Amino acid sequence: MKRVFVVGCPRSGTTLVQSIVGKHSGFVSFPESNVFPHTLVDMRLRRYGHHVGLALPILWGGGMLAQLGFSLPRFRNRVFQFLEEASLENEKKRFNKLPKNRTLPILSAFIDVLNDHAGCDGWVEKTPSNIFCLDLVQKYVPDALVIHVIRDGEATIASIVDAAQRYEGWNNRYFKHANSIKRLVALWNRATAISLNYANKSNHLLVSHEALTQDPKAEVQKIAAFVGIPYSDDLLAIDASPYITSGELWKKNMGNTIKPQKSKFTSVFSEDEQDYIRKNLRPIEKFTTKRKAIK
Repeated sequence: MKRVFVVGCPRSGTTLVQSIVGKHSGFVSFPESNVFPHTLVDMRLRRYGHHVGLALPILWGGGMLAQLGFSLPRFRNRVFQFLEEASLENEKKRFNKLPKNRTLPILSAFIDVLNDHAGCDGWVEKTPSNIFCLDLVQKYVPDALVIHVIRDGEATIASIVDAAQRYEGWNNRYFKHANSIKRLVALWNRATAISLNYANKSNHLLVSHEALTQDPKAEVQKIAAFVGIPYSDDLLAIDASPYITSGELWKKNMGNTIKPQKSKFTSVFSEDEQDYIRKNLRPIEKFTTKRKAIK
């Protein structure tokens, strides 16, 4: 069974890649679960680094709890919410006899649910923020195949801001703290650095959003080969509707074809903001000179 995780900075094209793999009849793809990120008290630190805005004692305390195998109540609640969104409510009974605040049994049961509802070839789990908890993914799913989607930093951050301006959920997620733009730059830098750490690993594939949208057939062939499915032109016809929940309005205008998207960078940011972002985004080649380039 192939167990595929699609990860990357939010708004980088992870839903597009999920749709490509999920289009194959042998794979079952699920709605965005966000289960792994909810196990970690320090997720904001992992996302934003020193721009996190949290008191360090809280993070230290949470880290100690995590090392002891304990999780917050929100973790189990998130699992139940995912089961409802995936129309798997009957699976809640697996969790009723488990300790409510222990990470290992709950995560193991969550993976078992995915395994039991997989297609003949496997399943696809797409949660962008899993990029920041690949240590957990590899611990609980050691044979996971991970597809990293990397998009131009300016375009990615602009897309997040555009979504925040149009959808309340995105605004609450990224703009309820001070220094939001600094945090978004840190978010992209950190996600990209993590992806590049895995560039030469055989069970990880790095996909450039720009390459995918400019030459879809060539890139989809690479994705198909990586997950072990035959390529067909049917994989180019995008349909994300099976994985979209009622609250994910921003995904409903994806369209059905893979094509380049115009960056909103100059329309959503002031000149000063553009200047700050350009100065602080790290060019891909500057992350390292030893790892495989993304072209």
